[in-house]
Amino acid sequence: MNSILPSEPLLSSLRSVEAVLTTACNLSCSYCYQNRREARTMAWPVLERVIDGLAVSDHPAPKLSFMGGEPLLAIELMERAAAALEARGPAGRRVELLTSTNGTLLDGRAISFLARHDVDTQISFDGVAQEHRAPGTFEVLEGNLAELARRQPEFFRNRCSVTITVGSHNVHDLADSFHFLIDRGVTAIAVAPLFTHDAGWKVGLIEDLAREMAAILSTSLEILNATGEIPFSSFRPPEDEVAGQTTA
Repeated sequence: MNSILPSEPLLSSLRSVEAVLTTACNLSCSYCYQNRREARTMAWPVLERVIDGLAVSDHPAPKLSFMGGEPLLAIELMERAAAALEARGPAGRRVELLTSTNGTLLDGRAISFLARHDVDTQISFDGVAQEHRAPGTFEVLEGNLAELARRQPEFFRNRCSVTITVGSHNVHDLADSFHFLIDRGVTAIAVAPLFTHDAGWKVGLIEDLAREMAAILSTSLEILNATGEIPFSSFRPPEDEVAGQTTA
């Protein structure tokens, strides 16, 4: 998969790059906007050019996101990129790595790689078992979350988040899905609506969504009062507000 990259002067000011490593995916979710795309994989010279740009970037905290499709299908590219950044990354600075995955390919190799390179990992999730995207995927993801927490507890707590994809198919179970993730130790949970057309969505579901969000708010307040943490990302104050807070 080729790409037109910026000129050298622009490369020196790179702040953040999203590298679509592959358009392929191991799932075929009915709502995915990429389902009709031809499966292609990024050529290493293209990704290497991005790495070269990040290596000379004058930005204090450059970022590289591994995207897809399902990026873990191209884990070899992720490993090669991380190694190249370690070898010739910007002096005195770390390029932050990020990825977004459906979570079904979080095997031992993937978990070790993500934790070793402190990759900010967002896991997509449809919800509790009856609402999941395909037969068997809920059980796979539940097991992978447990294995991730067991193998890398600190990484799981501090660098892994879960985003619940919400549509007419699962809005009624949104609060149950939230509680499911809390019970499994997930500390950062977000909600994202479908990007594609949702034929089942009706105006009346707005009331259901409001009810589910109210239940999530109630649970989040309980957790905040007990631990000082806010598990639901949408309820967190902006980072600049948090950074500006002072204590007496």
